[in-house]
Parts: sequence; structure tokens; C-alpha cells
Amino acid sequence: GTREMATLLVPETYGTINLAITAAAGIAAPPHIISVGAGTYLEKLSIPNTTYVSMVEGRTGNPTDVIVSGATPVNIAQIGGGVVLKHLTLKDTATPFNPSYTSSNYVFNNLTGGSTLFNCHIQSGGGGYYTSTSGGVMERCYLLNTDPTKLISTWGVFNHGTSNTIIYSCLIHDWTHANIYMGTTGTVVNTTVQTSYRLSSAMRGIHCGTAINCIAHNDSGLNCYSGITASTTTNCISSNWGATTTVDYDGATPATCFNTSTVVTPVFVDEAADDFNIVDTGSAYQNGSYAYQTSNGAPLDDLVGNAYNVTTPAIGCYEFVSSGGGGTTNSVLKSTGGGLLSSPFTLTP
Repeated sequence: GTREMATLLVPETYGTINLAITAAAGIAAPPHIISVGAGTYLEKLSIPNTTYVSMVEGRTGNPTDVIVSGATPVNIAQIGGGVVLKHLTLKDTATPFNPSYTSSNYVFNNLTGGSTLFNCHIQSGGGGYYTSTSGGVMERCYLLNTDPTKLISTWGVFNHGTSNTIIYSCLIHDWTHANIYMGTTGTVVNTTVQTSYRLSSAMRGIHCGTAINCIAHNDSGLNCYSGITASTTTNCISSNWGATTTVDYDGATPATCFNTSTVVTPVFVDEAADDFNIVDTGSAYQNGSYAYQTSNGAPLDDLVGNAYNVTTPAIGCYEFVSSGGGGTTNSVLKSTGGGLLSSPFTLTP
């Protein structure tokens, strides 16, 4: 009969992820899936296409359980050709540094053919996600600058070129120079950018082609270059980026958006404690649009797996969830085993 793809178990059958990647080439009916158990793996991943491996996934569904932290400090994963990474933490161990425009200085490098990161964490004191090619997707990911107090020029997402990277339901936190920098290309939907640190007035929140239902908040108290700069900006909140509200959007505030003067605060449950869930009294509550998701068949869930309301979704990476555990705009918790389910991101029972 027809051979089916195999699931290779790490560490039970293969002691490391790379041993499983190598073994996949010798198993019939590729590409195969690599399932990784809880633990910390001191190695780097290089999978340029789906010839032998289509997916590497953390078996528990919680990215904090499966940590890939390279034997050398940076460039932990180089992934392309349609390969998917799920439920993993990719973490560098380098002393904080300025990654600049060099792909090898980022934890993740999106290779030719594109890749998908789903429910992953990227942690770095320098560079998070790098791409110079189209086809990259990040969905429900958390990108954290691990040492922002060093005030080195750090970059969360950097598109070095004209690639059409798509970012859904992500949290981009505490990068000091460029939180999301994709030039005039790429699409960012229901994503929250928040930083309490600024290296220089050149810092940006979100720079992309299209921004929808996004929050960009500068809590450093210092003026920056811009909050959200995009060719198309709808249903967003951008606040506290400069001396005037023109800095919030690098010009006039779009009609469906909120700036420093018009936003109703607080937006977050507890910004000082890094809890960026939204409150139902702020501007993020029920002020989003679902038009993009409907037109593009885009993801329906927030950062921790709650379904967005299909009529009046929240702005940002979290749908509103009431203190009783059920949403007032939805009552679906779709992924209880995956995502940010530990402090400060715990859903209140």
C-alpha cells in the first residue's frame, strides 16, 4: 500500500532535532513531521524546504516547554520552502547587540519559499525575525527583547527587501529601535506592539504596507520617529509616539483609528505588569474590523487561542475575555494547550 509520512520523536527515538532532520532524508514517503518533547535543545535548525521535513512542532502545544537555544548565540533557525515551526521557543544566548541589516544576527531567518511560525516565541537581546524573501507568515507569536535596559539598537521584525510577510495575532514587546520594520510591504493584522524602552528618536512601532486592528503604544516617555506608518491603516490605536499626534501615524490619523488625543485609556489590563489583555472600557474593545479576515480567510484566533468576534473584534493581539473566563464578545477558548498560558498572560479562570 501507499506509505504515509512518518512522525519522528525527539528525544525518544532521536536524541536531538538535527538527528531527526538527518534521519528524515532516509525514510520513505517524505516530507515528515518532527515531534519534539519538553526540554531545552542546544542546537540550530536549518531546513530550507519541505523535501524531507514539513514541520517541527513542540509536542505539548506550549512553546515555553520546548526551547531551542543554539550552541552558538544567534541565527537559531533558518527555515524556508513552506516548512512550519509550531509551539517552540527560539532563544539566543548572545550578549545584547545591534543586529543591523545582517541576517545571521537574527534568531530566525525566513529563507526562500517562505515559512510559517505558529504559536512560537522568539527571544533575543538583538534581532528577532529576519526576512528578505516573500512567503513568511507569523501567527500567534510572541517576540521579546530579553534585555531592553541595555538600550542597544534592537530589531523585532526586519524585512530587508520587498517581501510580503504576513503577521497575525502577535505580541511584539520592548524592542528599542524597530519593533516591526517592513518598509512599504507586508501586512500586520491584530498585532500589539508595546515598548517601554527607546534607544533614539529613530524608533518605530509598525512600518508596513497594511496595518489592520493593531495597537502600537510607546510607554518610554520619549519621542520617536513614528508609531504606525503604512500605506493602508484601518481600525488601529497608535499612541504616545511624539510631541504631536502626527507622529502617531507619520501624518494624519486615519478615519477609523485612534491617536494619543482620541484613545480612551486604559487600553490594557495592567501595562506595568506586561499584561496586554484589553479592558472593555478602552478603545480596543469592539472597535476592530473583520473585513480583512473575511476576504482573505485569515486566522480567526487571538494570541492565546480565543476566537475573535466576527462582527466587532477587538483591536490588538487579544480578544476581550471577561473575568469569569468567558468572552463578552465570544465564549470560545480554542487552544487551551497552546500559547501564553503562564504569567503574565494567564487567562483568568
